Amino acid sequence: MPVQGARPRPAVRLRARPARRRHPALHEGRPVTGLSTLLIVVGLFLAGGVYSFAKQGMPKGVIVLLSIGSVMCLVAGILRIQGLWD
Repeated sequence: MPVQGARPRPAVRLRARPARRRHPALHEGRPVTGLSTLLIVVGLFLAGGVYSFAKQGMPKGVIVLLSIGSVMCLVAGILRIQGLWD
């Protein structure tokens, strides 16, 4: 005799059950990839350079260019994590 019985048929349900509750998702959104991590690290490195150059009294043009690069890297890394920029 086969495991399922004499003939194949759906299993008999003795009572109706409510739907099982699912566990809430632990990870929603996009994972932090290598490129987004690299962009954020470079942005923070450049931000440290902005702070250091400002303390040393470097020309304002250099500080502004460095800060623009830092902000661009940080924004690009965050947008990649959020999934708004691929």
